[in-house]
Parts: sequence; C-alpha cells; structure tokens
Amino acid sequence: MRNRNTIEFLGIWEQLFNPSFNPLEFEGFRKEAVFAYGLFKIL
Repeated sequence: MRNRNTIEFLGIWEQLFNPSFNPLEFEGFRKEAVFAYGLFKIL
C-alpha cells in the first residue's frame, strides 16, 4: 500500500462489491496501516 488514498479506495471497493465486508474490522486495519505508513515516512 503506497498511501492512505489506496487504503480508502479499497475500503470503498469492498463496501460496494463484497456483501460480507465488515466496516468495523476495516476501520481498525485502516488506522493501523495509516499509522504504520506515518512511521515509515519519519524513519
């Protein structure tokens, strides 16, 4: 994942096309990925 926009896009895609998508689970993943991305930018 290159940036936050990619993660947001995947979340929207899943909401539209995956009937078993769990938005609460995705929210946790999104926050973790954005946090990790920020750490890599600093390092």
